[in-house]
Amino acid sequence: FFHQYQRLNHRALRQVCHDALLQSSYFAEDTIFASGDACEKMFFVHWGVAKYTPSISMTGAVSSKITDGEDSKATRSRQSRQSWTSPWSGSRSLQTITASSCGQNRRELTKGRWLAEAALWTRWVHRGDLQATTTTNMLCLDAMKFESATRMYADCRIMAVAYAESFLRALNNTRHPTDVLDFNVRRLRERISEEEEF
Repeated sequence: FFHQYQRLNHRALRQVCHDALLQSSYFAEDTIFASGDACEKMFFVHWGVAKYTPSISMTGAVSSKITDGEDSKATRSRQSRQSWTSPWSGSRSLQTITASSCGQNRRELTKGRWLAEAALWTRWVHRGDLQATTTTNMLCLDAMKFESATRMYADCRIMAVAYAESFLRALNNTRHPTDVLDFNVRRLRERISEEEEF
């Protein structure tokens, strides 16, 4: 997504990095986030190693809703842990997702991996625990600041809406969603590129 975002409008990506990207460092064994925590950031492992352990039981509904800026932090904080809506896409409800048993083992995450992308596109609660294995540096992309910066550029907003719709569709078809999503993001990008050609 971000490669396409930069190709579309490099000034917009610079704005996002300036306004919404923060750097955080953690010592070995520090907890970066825990299952059930409200999530308002996407995380990128910049360097170091972190261990992600999916929760064995999390439930939630993901829905999407078009807004034009009326979605405030206060509104977001009033949302229950069981239901989230997206400021990016569609006004229809999407199916409920349930992760009663993740059936996945711990994962070691190193440079270049990302987590909690869903926070950019919908209201999200962490569905596992992330702990630093070594001294680790994370880049954290604030979801609300990302949204605000993206809304300043119409071309990027249009692309983000299309991506969010595809992302939520894929998320709702994921049997056991976690903060580390394994669905094919490349296919999402290809679908968006195909739609842009028409």
